[in-house]
Amino acid sequence: MTLETIPTIQEAVEAQDSEMLAKAIKAAAEKEAENALMEAIHAQDESIKEARGARKLLSNEKKFYEDVIKCLKEGRSSEQKFKEAITGIDVVMPETLIDTVFDDLETSHGLISVLDVIRTNAKIKVHFANMGTVKKATWGAVDGTISTEISGGFTELESGAHKLSCYMPVPNSMIDLGPTYLDRFVRTLMYEAMKNGIEDAAINNLVSTAPLGMIIDFSKNATTSNNVTTYTAQTASKLKKWTPKGLSTAIKKLSVTKNQNPREVTGRLFMAVNSADYIEFVKPAICIQNATGEWVDKSPYAIDIVKSAYIPTGKAVLGIKKQYALAICESPLDGNLEYSDEYKFLEEVRTFKIKLYGDGRPKDDNSFVYLDISELEEAALLTVTNNVTVEKEAQGS
Repeated sequence: MTLETIPTIQEAVEAQDSEMLAKAIKAAAEKEAENALMEAIHAQDESIKEARGARKLLSNEKKFYEDVIKCLKEGRSSEQKFKEAITGIDVVMPETLIDTVFDDLETSHGLISVLDVIRTNAKIKVHFANMGTVKKATWGAVDGTISTEISGGFTELESGAHKLSCYMPVPNSMIDLGPTYLDRFVRTLMYEAMKNGIEDAAINNLVSTAPLGMIIDFSKNATTSNNVTTYTAQTASKLKKWTPKGLSTAIKKLSVTKNQNPREVTGRLFMAVNSADYIEFVKPAICIQNATGEWVDKSPYAIDIVKSAYIPTGKAVLGIKKQYALAICESPLDGNLEYSDEYKFLEEVRTFKIKLYGDGRPKDDNSFVYLDISELEEAALLTVTNNVTVEKEAQGS
């Protein structure tokens, strides 16, 4: 197989092809192992290692990796010796390691940064207010009876409701690099796995076996069979002009709750779009040339653009920041790290697995709008004629 034909993990997930996924996981592991090996050759000093993406390990993290390396070394001679080694010690992934992965996801990844991520270290139920109606206190006599009761609904998430499994293929070439580089290798692969799992579910999932997606139309009847509920996706609304009028329908929908009570969305909006559509549709719609010839991004509303590969081609999600609740249980509740030698396609690779648990859904049934941007027009251009600035339609609009 040539490099050009090796699929990415994202492509394999989208294609729902297990054989393709196997090849993608193997390729990702080999690539990261090669990168770590080359860096290890040129960077022995701890400060250089840290500058290149490694980090100083805590004592419990260092012990974890040393135990894993010990098992891998003892298992080089036979599968039986490996099994004896890994079952004879306490190999538990530290919570601090998983914390670090989530910190990286929230601070450096656009879509996940606009979610309300609730991190727990145990399987618990999380409640958040779902205030669908306006609550108003009433005036009366000073000595009068207080008769107005303010009540509101709450939506419940269970951080242990669903399982998120992360693969950790460890090539034999990683064994001798030591704990620092093994940590970077593990965090890179866990980051990729969790990013894909969280993004896809938070945007697109319509089934109750995972966190519910932003594109669900909660106003339409859902169907339930064998305790599994399936929802219907929103019909994507056309967005043709990035103008106050063109954006008004979508933003107006977000500016009220499902019971048509007003809420402030100024400064809280984001649009999720895939990278290709950002280049083809969104950037031309928001970028104009000013009177001095400079190209600048302009928008009638403050809307942060975040990119996700899991937004379908020609589509986008306009939403309110922090209106998607994601409850994640970070603790490795199943204790010992699991492994498998059953994947024949991973020769020279021992595949570990760690499980996380979580649940998620929009906080409000009216927090996200599914859009069709396939006909989004290019912004009008400004030209200067005899020192007078005039506006004209962009070519092709």
